[in-house]
Amino acid sequence: MTKKFAWSFSKLKTFETCPKKFAAENITKTSPFTESEASRYGKFVHKCFEDRILKKKKLPIDLLHHEPVMKKLENAKGDILGEQRLALTKDLKPTGYFDSDVWVRGQVDFAAVSDTSMFVVDYKTGKMSEEMDQVELMMAMFICYYPEIETGAGAFYWTKNKKFTNTGIHNREDIQAMWAGYLPRVARMYDAIDTGTFSPKQNYLCKNYCNCEECAYHGI
Repeated sequence: MTKKFAWSFSKLKTFETCPKKFAAENITKTSPFTESEASRYGKFVHKCFEDRILKKKKLPIDLLHHEPVMKKLENAKGDILGEQRLALTKDLKPTGYFDSDVWVRGQVDFAAVSDTSMFVVDYKTGKMSEEMDQVELMMAMFICYYPEIETGAGAFYWTKNKKFTNTGIHNREDIQAMWAGYLPRVARMYDAIDTGTFSPKQNYLCKNYCNCEECAYHGI
């Protein structure tokens, strides 16, 4: 039986990048996650955008070039949500973010919910990527919170490029099917937790961005 462990997109991605790093940060905690300068900047940008959308605060001068995007999001149709925490049980039922039965957690940077539709945006301060699975997970979680939603769309907003990459329009059946893509991935992570088997995987983080000093690939 898997030990109690609530997963998130970032934890799953860490596991898939390197199971040993995942274990050192989340299970044995021999090498706890250390916040980098890049992640601190990302938090700063997210907070500024949240305050702009929800509290009408002016963006700091070095982020003012994002004002047209903030204005567009601010005027989106529907109820506007920012930095919305989501948590689901294993049965995909909403629960408290820190409740004992939480199975998966997520946080939506921006969402507009209107009648039977939704639009979800995740802010990204790093390098652009074509992968859309993180924002798709947020959409799938949102569907569990809002049973009236029939269609949805999601997007990443890449702050360095001032560009959106979009998922396109999905109906409820499409979004529900997204879980089918996640469940086998999550099962592999839980299998590793059950067996205590966390094999190292050499990757781009090993040389400069991993604190797992007991790993054979550390610093390579």
